[in-house]
Amino acid sequence: MTCSRSLMPVLAIIFIIALYSLMWNVNAKYVEDHIPHRHIAAVVLLYAAYYSVHLLCFDMVWKGGWARRIIGVVGITVLYWTLFPVMYKLIQEWMPTVGLQLFDDTVPYNEADFRKRLISPYIIVVSMAAFTVAITRLIQHHFEKRQLLKKLTGLQQQFIKREIKTHFISNILSTNIGAVLLDSKPDQKKKIIALIELLAYFNKVDQGRMGLVSLKQELRQLKHFIAMINQQYGEGTVMCTGLDNGNKSEDVIPLGILLLPLENCLKYARLDPRYPVRYAIKRVDGGVEIRCVNYIDWRGVESMGSTGKGIEMVEKQISVLGLPISITVQQDGGKFFFTININKR
Repeated sequence: MTCSRSLMPVLAIIFIIALYSLMWNVNAKYVEDHIPHRHIAAVVLLYAAYYSVHLLCFDMVWKGGWARRIIGVVGITVLYWTLFPVMYKLIQEWMPTVGLQLFDDTVPYNEADFRKRLISPYIIVVSMAAFTVAITRLIQHHFEKRQLLKKLTGLQQQFIKREIKTHFISNILSTNIGAVLLDSKPDQKKKIIALIELLAYFNKVDQGRMGLVSLKQELRQLKHFIAMINQQYGEGTVMCTGLDNGNKSEDVIPLGILLLPLENCLKYARLDPRYPVRYAIKRVDGGVEIRCVNYIDWRGVESMGSTGKGIEMVEKQISVLGLPISITVQQDGGKFFFTININKR
């Protein structure tokens, strides 16, 4: 928002100066009965006042919370409905008292004609304000996206150049998702931010930082990761239910534990919407249960025993922190069951 707050006034000043220059040149070159300079200045000031207020309202409508958007819409509506009475008061009553007569006082006042002559300038003002906000947002988006891509490239290069320390991250980076994490440059700003957050998160995990984080924060990264898997392998490859069941900031869990089942899934599952990985989070008495079920791709693995390193790493972290968390791994034919029980003391 900082960019837009500094850029928008600059664009507004440019538009107002351009309007004044245009009116002055038209009056000087193309009008036989020249309009006094102070009359032009008064008209430009009226334009500038309405333009500035509409600019503020459009800015609130374009990008703001619901409260700001409602205020913006109400402001635009009020400006329209009060346009004619306010302009009548200014132009017909107040301005003549200071020698600013914008209309011929020898012609009887006609309300319909007065409204008709005001509506065109009003449309110009509204259009100018909307155009200014749109241009500002476009420029802001361009520079923000460029900065985000620069930050993303830096994080990706860090992972490429350094040695990966953990089994967990090594497994993830060895899959197609690893290529997406380290090579992709998304077009949408939202996806760039999600990828930056995910890489920063994986960096923390790979540094072996043992500690508790909010369940809400972990769920945010889990959503990013699932969205990336579905984008790569097809919508519905990972079907997750109950994300809102764990969305309470007072709950805390070890860093990285929510993504542990998906690490195994990426390496051993049949990643295909026809064989979806089912991921469920539900509240149980005294805690939260995370359950992951997937179909094993036997073409890529002979047994599930080799998944133990990642599980052992997390179990060690749980033991050191003294947490009431249990992890259960089961295999039933072609399915792999992974359950994490997070209990509260």
